[in-house]
Amino acid sequence: MKYLLLVITLSAFYSCKDIKTETIMEITEAPMEVVSGENAFTSYEHVHGLIQGSWTNELDPESVIIFEENTTINKYQGVIAQKGESYTIGTNCKSEAKAKSTAAFRYINTSGNYPECYYIQTLNENTLVMEFEKGDITLTFNRSKED
Repeated sequence: MKYLLLVITLSAFYSCKDIKTETIMEITEAPMEVVSGENAFTSYEHVHGLIQGSWTNELDPESVIIFEENTTINKYQGVIAQKGESYTIGTNCKSEAKAKSTAAFRYINTSGNYPECYYIQTLNENTLVMEFEKGDITLTFNRSKED
């Protein structure tokens, strides 16, 4: 009788534990916000206009990227590290054969000595999340307060 009671108790405990684990997994697997508003990536003009201004790196507040018209300026600790690199917003990476998405206006291609490509995951009034395509590095920026 003791063994039967022990088996029933352990079974009940084990079943409760599985339910909690399943609930936690559902919460952590929620999809990341991709766009802000249904019109966020519908036109070049909208994306280009929304990205203009200063953006502060969330992990390193000393690192700032500024989008001015069709050029970028990178600053670190208030000092310009790279100035005047032109960029385009497009449908794919110019340097990559395989695209992550076929959605229009989701890629930033830089030019210059070392061209780079970034996939825009999130873009809204306050947040810019881009993935550096060569290294699969995700960069999160917040709009600088001076804008």
